[in-house]
Amino acid sequence: MKKFKFTIYKILIFFVLLNCSAFSKPLPPGSGTGDVPANILIMLDVSGSMSEQIIKGTGLKRPQSIDVDPATGNIFGLQYAMDGIKKIQWSDGQVDTTFGVNGVTDHNSWGVDCFTYYPREVKYYAPTSSVFYVSYYGNTLSEISSEDGSCKNEWVFSSGWPNSSYIQQLEIKNDILYAPHRQGFFVYDLTAKQEISCTYNNAFRDRIGYGQDILIDDALEYMYVAYSDTIYVYELEASGCPSNTVFAEWSTTSWGWPYIESIDFHPSDPTIMYMTTGWGGRLKKYSIDSTTKVGTLASGTNEVGTWCDDAATPSQICLQQATGMVVDNTNNRILVTDGRLASVIAFDFDLNLISLGDDPDVYVYGGTLGSRMDGAKTAIKSILDDSSLLNAANYGFAVWSYTGWGGSSIDYGYDGWDDKGTASTTDDEAIPCNNDNCLNVRISDNGAAEIKA
Repeated sequence: MKKFKFTIYKILIFFVLLNCSAFSKPLPPGSGTGDVPANILIMLDVSGSMSEQIIKGTGLKRPQSIDVDPATGNIFGLQYAMDGIKKIQWSDGQVDTTFGVNGVTDHNSWGVDCFTYYPREVKYYAPTSSVFYVSYYGNTLSEISSEDGSCKNEWVFSSGWPNSSYIQQLEIKNDILYAPHRQGFFVYDLTAKQEISCTYNNAFRDRIGYGQDILIDDALEYMYVAYSDTIYVYELEASGCPSNTVFAEWSTTSWGWPYIESIDFHPSDPTIMYMTTGWGGRLKKYSIDSTTKVGTLASGTNEVGTWCDDAATPSQICLQQATGMVVDNTNNRILVTDGRLASVIAFDFDLNLISLGDDPDVYVYGGTLGSRMDGAKTAIKSILDDSSLLNAANYGFAVWSYTGWGGSSIDYGYDGWDDKGTASTTDDEAIPCNNDNCLNVRISDNGAAEIKA
């Protein structure tokens, strides 16, 4: 009897399984059955180092400041974070490999002298063939050799919250070095090799300590401070110290990011000031009233720069983030660095683009090959050029990140599709979609073609 019941159970289970199979789903696409292509979603992690620039040989990684040896025309470019100072030869646009390690200073490890840690401004000093620079997070002022990049001297300022100095400005005029910071104002006589004691009030300290750049005129009469989008002017005393009282102030207007990055004077006309602005980069030219010291945009061409990705040409001057700028008095040019395009561009004093070095067709030194993310997309596109892969699958593309910029929370997932009110699928966008997480290209037979390199 037990054997009979067991046999009945097996028969029932067989028919149940047979019935379930009759209503089961068809085999998924790409299973090898029939000619249904596979659906493949390519996802790239955009967090962390994927946004890092890939730099060409003479490119400057997110340059912060620039200065020049007027005798040779050689360029010293201050690079971002711990990437050191790069020296570029003016004659041929090549990196000077005798400087530092293959052309870049190697003071980028904790505990070394002249530690380069988020440097902000660089100055060349001819009498001692030195390069001075300040490190914002390193809270240091350093002096290195302009010949080989070796450390000569270092000044260490207060650090640790809330007493960090955060030095980001530097000026050298008439053998006097000026390095304002958030805790004070360091003034140093480079000839006598001794500090000059200056008195200051809190309002002066806060304004100059948080400023982007300082500039002293050749007559040693006035100090100009770029703070946000405003220029503040202070009179200089006989000691070289500035007065704490504002002599003049005037605001600037700019396209895009309003902050002033760098200021410098025309080499022979103290009433002409040049200025760069950051995001949405611009090089601008101002006329300074000789009495009031207030500036207005100069007549004629007074502003150049267009947001674009290409190398600058006379017909299209691409500038995205005009960070550093210096007026080269000896060689009659203005040198400007672009923090995003990783390049050096030269202008004459009327803001016309001029060629670099000895090659009349070269207008840009350096440049970038894009980010690691760009490189990954290019690699994906080259793989998808294989027709056999396209015939076998439908493709889509998405980017993702665990968190947003600075660890902030972000929208992620997929809640639908926004066709932007057009028939073309190239305009479609997933919901939500942001720089950190987005289904950029929906899976389709044309998906591979819609993935942008």
